[in-house]
Amino acid sequence: MAGRDLEGLAVGLQEGCDEQYLEYRINQSKYLGEQLKERGVPIVEPTGGHGVYVDGRRFFPHIPQHQFPSQRLVVALYEEAGVRALEIGACAFGSKDPNTGEDIFPEIETMRIALSRRVYTNDHMDVIANALGYIYKNRDNYNGMKLVQEGSVTSLRHFTAGFELL
Repeated sequence: MAGRDLEGLAVGLQEGCDEQYLEYRINQSKYLGEQLKERGVPIVEPTGGHGVYVDGRRFFPHIPQHQFPSQRLVVALYEEAGVRALEIGACAFGSKDPNTGEDIFPEIETMRIALSRRVYTNDHMDVIANALGYIYKNRDNYNGMKLVQEGSVTSLRHFTAGFELL
């Protein structure tokens, strides 16, 4: 590792043991979660110390899991506010039955909004909450997605997948 990377790692380890820093970090995730709940956005509770998970099934109940509701939410958030998030659901943890080739879908269907340490302010959290609130109010206008490309390493297909809007 480069020296700056080692230094960043060392600072992260020191901060991870600082109770005031941990309290700030946990409260920032809690703040975002509260802002989302005020707007009716369905989240997984309790919020974590590193981010917030939005329940893709409850957010888009009209989009079946084979049409990747959490991935659609990731795309909508990026379109609306330029905010990147990660799907953790049908694409990330979905697989195919080795005998039939049929899709096997996981129980989990979420979008993770990770909060990098020492990067975001509560104003950033407000941008995310406002964007998701707007998308949620207009959720019936969103359709699912179709998986059109996936890499050969199926356990990591969400890194190489290609989608089309339906």
